[in-house]
Parts: sequence; C-alpha cells; structure tokens
Amino acid sequence: MTVTSGSSEQNAETILPKIEDRTELSANRKNQTAFEPGLRHILRDCGLGDAVLSATVGGSMPVFGVNDDLVIKLFPHFCREHFENELVSLQTLAGQTPFTVPEIKESGDCETWSFIVMTRVPGVQLASVWPDADSAKKEILLENLGRANAALHQVATATPEETTTWRAFMASQARNCVEHHRGKLSEDLLAQIPGYIAPALEVIEAAPVVFLHTELMLEHVFIDPDDLTIQSMIDFEPSIMGAIEYDFTGVPVFMTQGREQLLTAFLRGYGYRWRKPSAKLLMTYLLLHRYSNIGWFLELLGDNRPKKVTHLEELEELWWSA
Repeated sequence: MTVTSGSSEQNAETILPKIEDRTELSANRKNQTAFEPGLRHILRDCGLGDAVLSATVGGSMPVFGVNDDLVIKLFPHFCREHFENELVSLQTLAGQTPFTVPEIKESGDCETWSFIVMTRVPGVQLASVWPDADSAKKEILLENLGRANAALHQVATATPEETTTWRAFMASQARNCVEHHRGKLSEDLLAQIPGYIAPALEVIEAAPVVFLHTELMLEHVFIDPDDLTIQSMIDFEPSIMGAIEYDFTGVPVFMTQGREQLLTAFLRGYGYRWRKPSAKLLMTYLLLHRYSNIGWFLELLGDNRPKKVTHLEELEELWWSA
C-alpha cells in the first residue's frame, strides 16, 4: 500500500523540517522532536496513530523506531533517487536471500519528503560485537559474511540496459578519479592514479553485472550471536547492479583493516578465486567507488595507520593482502 500524506492539505505551516542540503541533513537527522509532527501525521495515515516512536543509531537518513517491530525512514527531496532505489531494491530482494531484509509495509510522500515504513530485522548489529570479538570469531563472522554476499549476488542478473548503465558509471568514475580524490590524497599519489588504474579497466569493462549492496559495513549487517551466522542486512538505498568486486570494498576498510587472515576468511566464504592480479583490481575498485575517501579510510586504522604513503601499491598491500 502506498500512502501520500500532507502535501494535499495545504497546511499553512509545514509538519516536517525544511532541509535543503546534505549538511543540514547531517546536522538534523536525529532530531526526533523536529520530525515528530510529520511522523505522527504519516503514521496516522498508516493506521499507526498510537505508535511509540524512538530514535535509532547510525545511518545517513532520518530513521526512527515505530513500536518494537517497525522503523520509518525519511528521505529529503534531494535524495528522491535514494528513496526510489531502496524501494526497488527491497522489492527485488523480498524472499530471495537466505538472510532477512526489511519488508516494506508502507511508502509514500509527505510535503517535500518521501518515507518507507518497514520491518525491523532480527539479529544483533555486527558493529556491537565486532570490537570485543577475538580473531577466531572474526574469521567465522567474515567467512559467513562472504557466503551471504555470494548469495546476494545470485538474486538478479543485469539486463542489457543495467549493464550499459554500470559500464558507463565505471567509465565516468575512471575519468573523474583524480578529481574525486583531490584534497584527500597528496599530489604525488594523485599523479599515480591514471597509470595505476589503467591495467584493470579492461577487466572492469568486461565484468559480469549482478545485484550489489555496495556498502558492506559493520552497521549494515546483523548476526546470530550464538552461531555467528548472518541473519539480516539493511540499508539498500545505494544498491546498484555492478561487478562483484565493487561490493568487496567495504570489507578491508571497515573490517579486516590489513589483517590478512580476516580478508582471506571473507574471500574463502564467498568462494572467490584469488589470483596475483586480484589485489590491484580490488584496489582499483576501491579508488573508483562513488564514496571512496582514502584519507578517511586511513584514519580508521588508528595507531596502525602508516606514517607516510608514497605509492598506491603500498595501499594495495595494506588493504588487499590475502
């Protein structure tokens, strides 16, 4: 059922915050008080007028708990594409994966915002257990995540149009790669990018195209704390059809962080055939990722961050040794 709310009532005052850019969104997305009038209006239209609202942690969009079994996710007008993409992605995944994904209950528009009311997923957020897990447990978790990621990639094969879109996107990312990283990498490293990525571009152009999550992060994965299996995944707003290795890029940045045995566990679970050129190919995908920020990724290493990086091959060895 699709619900359209608010905009047809010609209210003199808005019931949802007026947010016009990403900076405002980041500063206000957790402000439940500011969103509450609009949330109540939407939920009444959805038959949930008496629902208990609660704040949730993380995410780039405003997300609030609805009772114990639902969440509502809001998208400002300048993120309309993300709203539409999450809807299509969740519809594509419904009943097709061995793990749970959110089930859409309601969706629609309210003033300049779009919304999805969806089910909460089962399990414990991987981010909550990762810091205290020992290496053996992390290996099991990553092997299971690799297996789950492989299953995700079996959900849909791209149409010719989707393949063309993906290849055009990769070509654009390659053309703009230096500018994308300007201000985030030294001029010496920027100058190395064209020559570094060139050998992988032919392989990228010919790669098969499948359904991707694109942001495998600790916050987006939920596990069974007893058997360490992957119970759920969330946040499919940036999902696309693309090459499988593009989906691997979050693993070394947010999880393995230079620990070779952990990366090997993920790839083993996936069933990925590791060959000598694989590290350069995967590092190229990391450079080409739409949200790539190498400077920030290095900061995540904390005390293990290298004091100085003079060649891109050093980053390849750091993140992609397996």
